Amino acid sequence: MRLLRHMMVLALVPAAVLLASPARGGDDGRATVVAVQPLPSLDADGVRTTLAEAQFAPDGVRFGVERLQVVYRTIDARRRPTIASGLLALPRNDARQLRVVGYAHGTELNRTDAPSMGRDGWAVGPALTFASAGFAVVAPDYLGLGLGPGPHPFLDVTTEASASLDLLRAARTVAASRQRELGREVYLTGFSQGATAATALGGTLERGADPWFRLGALAPISGA
Repeated sequence: MRLLRHMMVLALVPAAVLLASPARGGDDGRATVVAVQPLPSLDADGVRTTLAEAQFAPDGVRFGVERLQVVYRTIDARRRPTIASGLLALPRNDARQLRVVGYAHGTELNRTDAPSMGRDGWAVGPALTFASAGFAVVAPDYLGLGLGPGPHPFLDVTTEASASLDLLRAARTVAASRQRELGREVYLTGFSQGATAATALGGTLERGADPWFRLGALAPISGA
């Protein structure tokens, strides 16, 4: 029932936040943007308050943050088409070209605690930290979390990498619709389950899976 409610909300997303001509990540439709839902933006003071409440240090905050929930097409563990969601966080500044941080979250038990849902400070705090310092941040929910259907395939490294890569591609499309360009190099980090996911995505980028994005740096923490 909870998933049904989420999908009903998605169906009611105003037309203004849907991309009229969704970009395709390839002939299979991967990375096609299905919908973009703006989440409440924060000014710099709001970011500091949110980080402090989640017990993150707010010392590096320079900018406010625009947050966007991105729903996009990807593949499941059997390589069948599915959808997933993730968070794109952009600094509220005048920069048109942005360096990119990919943050992979640790284990979450509820789909509503995924980064794009904006409810769990632990999952959102790192994205706010990097975005408020001037980076574009891409934070996947993984399959089956956030607005993604079905159960979450816990520690399925292959889909953690594919869902993360497809979100990167979708995020580039969304950023371009806001006249902002995501840089080629991606700085990847993640905690616990996310450390494994970030390492998997790093290997995928190193092998040249995408013609635009490439691995800039990798800093996994406490890998599962």
